[in-house]
Amino acid sequence: MTSGFTGPQGYGSDPFAEFFARIFGGQRPGPRQIDLGRLLSEPARQLVAGAARYAAEHGSRDLDTQHLLRAALATEPTRSLLSRAGADPDSLASEIDERSGPAQQSSGDAPPPTSLSLTPAVKRALLDAHELARASGTGYIGPEHVLSALAANPDSAAGHILHSHRFSPSPLPPEAGDHVAQRPERPRPTSTP
Repeated sequence: MTSGFTGPQGYGSDPFAEFFARIFGGQRPGPRQIDLGRLLSEPARQLVAGAARYAAEHGSRDLDTQHLLRAALATEPTRSLLSRAGADPDSLASEIDERSGPAQQSSGDAPPPTSLSLTPAVKRALLDAHELARASGTGYIGPEHVLSALAANPDSAAGHILHSHRFSPSPLPPEAGDHVAQRPERPRPTSTP
């Protein structure tokens, strides 16, 4: 099953990039122009796409932070990150599902995810995720950056949910996420007096 979003590497039209261009105002000159669609890793793109599908299926016209959190609870590596931090992903998912109510439409009948608008809180979370990625030295926005950005804003719906479950963001190592597990440890040099 595919999300319907294709990559920006020349594989045809990219509705995901069009979605971000529409939401963030397209290509306008200015000092703060960021093409978030191109900076998202494939797992982060899938996380946002899953959040948009969830929002559309539950009858929302807006993609909000709780939708991003709900998608993070269903995918890796964010589900594992939450578990390792002591949060119960299934309990969090149940809380969001209860708040969202029953799905109003099946995924085939729901409006296309690109028809949704991003709430200001989601825009802030994605821009904060970009800042976290830059601060950690990575050249992409990963799902772990999105999760940390959601938790960093306790005033957003997702931040409120995470903080009520005593989850708080922790600093991300430069190679957070899947790359940590795949990178073999190198022996560290020791110095002798």
